[in-house]
Amino acid sequence: MGRFLAAQKLVQAAWRKSATDWLTEAARTDEGRYSKTKAGPYEFCLPLKNNDENLFSDLRAAALEYFKSPPGLFGGGKPIPWHDGKDGPSTHLCDSQVCCVNFLFPLRDNREAATRFLKGVFADCVAAVPVQDGERGLIEFEWVGNPALDQIGEGCPRTRGANATSVDAAAAYIDKSGGKHLVLIEWKFTESYRASEKLACGKFDEKGRGKTRCKRYTNLFNDPCGPVDETQVSLIELGYEPFYQFLRQQLLAHELGNGFAKVKLLHIAPKANTDFDFVTSERLRLSHQGKTATEVWTALLRDKSVFVSKHTEELFQELLDAPPKALTNWAGYIRDRYTFVNSSVPS
Repeated sequence: MGRFLAAQKLVQAAWRKSATDWLTEAARTDEGRYSKTKAGPYEFCLPLKNNDENLFSDLRAAALEYFKSPPGLFGGGKPIPWHDGKDGPSTHLCDSQVCCVNFLFPLRDNREAATRFLKGVFADCVAAVPVQDGERGLIEFEWVGNPALDQIGEGCPRTRGANATSVDAAAAYIDKSGGKHLVLIEWKFTESYRASEKLACGKFDEKGRGKTRCKRYTNLFNDPCGPVDETQVSLIELGYEPFYQFLRQQLLAHELGNGFAKVKLLHIAPKANTDFDFVTSERLRLSHQGKTATEVWTALLRDKSVFVSKHTEELFQELLDAPPKALTNWAGYIRDRYTFVNSSVPS
C-alpha cells in the first residue's frame, strides 16, 4: 500500500464521520463494507446500501443516469460499469473513478467552468465544446470514441469502461482558428505501482496473455508515424504499469486523430501522491535517472505536446477559489472531502 493511499484512508474515514452536510446519518454511522468483496467493516468505506452517497449530492442523480445510459451516437448502448460496484459506485471512499466524477461531472453542463478548466492546461483554448457532435455535454466519461470501431486491435464492439482501453474522461475545445481539439483524460487519485507488482500480464514476451497483448500492439508501436519513438524503448520494456496504460491510451489518442486538429492525453494526479512517480520499468529507471513516470513517458514520445501531466491541486486551484455561482456548493464539497487540494503551492 502506498503512503498516500494509507493517509487518504484516514482522511476519508474522518470525513465520513464528520460530513453531516454531505452524508446521511446511516452513511456516516452504519458499518462500512467494500462493495467489490463485501469485506469489512472499514471506516473508509460506506455501507453497501449507501454506495450512491460516494457521489456529490448535487450531481448524483445525473451521474447515475449517465452511467446507466450513456448519451449520444457513441453511447455504446450498454451501461458503463462502476469500478468495484455491481450496483452503482464503489463504497470505497478512495475510489479513483468516484473521485474523477466528483471533480469533473459538474463541469459537464457548465461551459464557463469547463472552459476555465481547459484553459488552465491548454493556452490555445478559446472555449470548451461538446465532445460528441449534436450533444450538449462538455465532459464524457470512460471514453473510447466510437465503440463500434476497433481502434487499436482490441476487437469490437467495445464496452466503455470494461475489457477495452478507455480513458476516464474526455473533453474538447476549439482554438482561435476554429480547430477542434480532443482531450483524453486519465485521472489518478491514490494509485501507486511497484515493479514487483505491476508487470502487465506476466512477462510480456512469453506464452499466454502477455504474448497475445504484445502481438496486439506491435504494429501500432512500430509504426514510424506512431506516437512512441521506438528507437528509445522496446515494447517489452513498456510491459509495466503505468507505462502499459500510457501506451494503450496514447495509441488510442493517436488513432482517434481523424477530424480533430490534435488529440492530446491529459494525465491528472495529486502532487501529494509521490508514490505514483516511481518508474517501474528497470531499464527506463536506469536510463532516465531522477525522472518521474510521467516525465519518462513524455521523453519517449515523438510529439511531446500530445501528452500533458498536471497536478490536481494546481489545476483546480483557480476554479475552487473562484467557482461559477452554480458550483459554489461543489467547491465547498471538494475542499471539505479531498483536503489535499487545500495545500496547493504552484511549482
